[in-house]
Amino acid sequence: MKKEDYGVWIRFDGYISLPEMTQFCEEYKKLRGQCAKTSGTLSDLRDAKPFPQDVQSFVVELEEWANSRFSGRDALVVASTVMAVQLKRLAKESGRYEFQRAIDASKVENWEQVARDWVVDGVDPDKA
Repeated sequence: MKKEDYGVWIRFDGYISLPEMTQFCEEYKKLRGQCAKTSGTLSDLRDAKPFPQDVQSFVVELEEWANSRFSGRDALVVASTVMAVQLKRLAKESGRYEFQRAIDASKVENWEQVARDWVVDGVDPDKA
């Protein structure tokens, strides 16, 4: 995880346990708190596995936290339809969907540009 000109860049690999997600949430909140209200997040989740139920609850809580503090857009780049569907469902459940998109890198060749275009310029990949 690191600070970028648009906000925060994140990378997750493999399965994410509840203790890992708890620690991530603390670190993310600190780093994102240093960013502008309009900042966004680009998350590289191409090598991550679908979140277990207990972790999904933390994801929803984190998205609700972000929703209450930031108006910037978030791009979640995945490598499977299963992850894309799960993240879209969680974003809708948390009310974050207006500001968040899951981009399936297995279907979008220029996924990094598409993600940056959403985070920085608001070019909606769901409407492309």
